Amino acid sequence: MEEKASSSGGVFGRVLGLCSALLEWVQRLGMLMFAPRHKLDGGMVVLRGGKVGEGGFSYVFGGVEAGSWRRVVLKQVRIDEPEQYASAMREVEAHRRFDHPNLMPLLDFSASRSVALMVFPMCSRSLRQVIDAKVVEGGDAWVPEEFSRLFDGTCRGAKAIHASGLAHRDIKPENVLIDDGRAVLMDFGSMAEAKVELSSRRDALVLQDEASVRSTMSYRAPELWEPEAPAFLDTAKADVWALGCLLWAMAYGYSPFEADFPTGGKRPRVVECSHLRVLVTPAAPPKDAIGTRHEPDFFLRVQRASRALLVVDPNTRPDIDRALQLSVSLKEWGAHADPEA
Repeated sequence: MEEKASSSGGVFGRVLGLCSALLEWVQRLGMLMFAPRHKLDGGMVVLRGGKVGEGGFSYVFGGVEAGSWRRVVLKQVRIDEPEQYASAMREVEAHRRFDHPNLMPLLDFSASRSVALMVFPMCSRSLRQVIDAKVVEGGDAWVPEEFSRLFDGTCRGAKAIHASGLAHRDIKPENVLIDDGRAVLMDFGSMAEAKVELSSRRDALVLQDEASVRSTMSYRAPELWEPEAPAFLDTAKADVWALGCLLWAMAYGYSPFEADFPTGGKRPRVVECSHLRVLVTPAAPPKDAIGTRHEPDFFLRVQRASRALLVVDPNTRPDIDRALQLSVSLKEWGAHADPEA
């Protein structure tokens, strides 16, 4: 009787496998016949799938590489004027400068007078999605080892950018993807030279306008809200501020400057971000906040590390090396705190 059941189960499994293979073949045939096809300058041919996101001047699509059927992401940037073309080319060149496990690689690209196309590897999810699941929606709580590993990887990606004399200028959970458990920093469209000399009020206003467009408000450092001149700014320090916000968001759901906890509440509440708000030291969240309640000692250290990076004066704010020291300390504590380590 048991042998018969086992035999039936084996046949059923083979039938399911054949059906799955047939379905995949039909899907591939459908893409080959009907999906928009893009040939990139490096020779890659991408079959475009559905839209998965969009920005001010760009759309992001899922897709596959023809032949290998590798899943990829296709970023399509609309070009209406020369500055948009130059901006797209700067983004391409920024990707070409790096070969680092915590920075998103560019697989191929092409550009015309009306559109630029960039192809990237497909990652499983974003840090924002993980935060939403664990903290905002109250799912499985963070494991300290996973938490500290993702933050450490993000810091290492930022370190590689800073070592080249550049600053990312828009570090946030939406711009950190997760690939096989590894944090990958993406979206180099806001990247620029780290050192900025502001010799006039005009220079300060230009930087302010750039930041208002390219740097997300709730992760934007104080010196980018209303820059003063004359001054010499190292905007790599603005990335460190953003890392402090990101660390807080990983633990408590959002940047400390876009959310708070109502009295007696365990879930974060979104509030309006403003320049004045970023100048105020964030209030301590409750110890039993959703997402952190199972490891209060670890997340107290996280809170302290975040505050250490959120120094209003960029001249006294830590640099990326100090941020890495804090991330390593959290990794060591996380490995100790994790019962499965």
